[in-house]
Amino acid sequence: MNLPGRRVASAAVRASVKHATSRLHRGLIGLPRHASHHGAAQSKVEASNLLPDLRERLKAEHAAVGTALRRSVERSMAAGDILLEAKAQLGHGEWLPWLASCDISERTAQRYMRLARHRAVISQRRPL
Repeated sequence: MNLPGRRVASAAVRASVKHATSRLHRGLIGLPRHASHHGAAQSKVEASNLLPDLRERLKAEHAAVGTALRRSVERSMAAGDILLEAKAQLGHGEWLPWLASCDISERTAQRYMRLARHRAVISQRRPL
């Protein structure tokens, strides 16, 4: 289904993405084209594709994701604090035009403000 404002990927782009995804799931990305993940000789696998190396790279990326998510929530709360302050200063009917001038949708502003208002509850939850 085509939605207004959405670009439809060409058949060639979809095929390319499907091919890359298939190779990724089969573990063939990074291996020589003729090697498979089952029968590839150890000498044909790059050092960065050895399981111990992959484990360490995965751990590092996973930790980075957790850090990025925490920072994202912290920044979202800070944006919410700013929005709450601005909303308190604006008169009736001025809020939505002011938001539009900031290039932030009303829904995004509501989410940021909700995070800011519920900071204590969010902070008590298990860290990412």
